Amino acid sequence: MLPVIIQSPFQSFFQSHTRAPSNRFSNFGVVGVVCLVIFTYATVLRIDFLNRSSEVKAVVVDFQFDSDGGLLPVVQFLDPKSGNNVKAVTSMSINPPEVSMGQEVSVLYDPENLSAPVVMNNFHEIWSLSMLLFAAGTVFTVVAILGYVFEIKRNAKF
Repeated sequence: MLPVIIQSPFQSFFQSHTRAPSNRFSNFGVVGVVCLVIFTYATVLRIDFLNRSSEVKAVVVDFQFDSDGGLLPVVQFLDPKSGNNVKAVTSMSINPPEVSMGQEVSVLYDPENLSAPVVMNNFHEIWSLSMLLFAAGTVFTVVAILGYVFEIKRNAKF
C-alpha cells in the first residue's frame, strides 16, 4: 500500500502561487563576481609593485607602437642603485600621447628588475585597471541582485 501525502491548504496555496526565479540574471552575477575577483588580484599586484618600486625622474626619448596601435612612451633614467642609464617602455599605451618627446616625467620602476616595464607616476596609470574592474564588477553584481529580488517579488502573488 502506498503512503498518502496530505498537504495543508497553506502548503498548496504557496506552492501554486510562487515559483523559483528564473536564471536570467545569473550570468550578470557570474560576470560581476569574476570582475571583482580579478579586481582584487590586480589591486594586490599593484600594491605589491608600489611597495617595492622606486620613483625617479625620467625623460621621454621615443615612442613605440603596441599591438593595438597605441603609443607606448619610452623613457630613460639613471638608476641610483647601479648608476647606469636605463631605457624602459611604460606599461600603458596612450593615444594621443599625453607626453611629448624630451618631456621629464616621474616614473615608478622595480629596482630588482630593470627590464620590466615602468609605470608613469600618475593616478590614471596606476589605478585605471583596478577602477574599471571594480566599476564593472559592482554594476554587474548589483544588476544581478536587483534582478533576482524583483523576480522573486514579481513571482510572489499572495
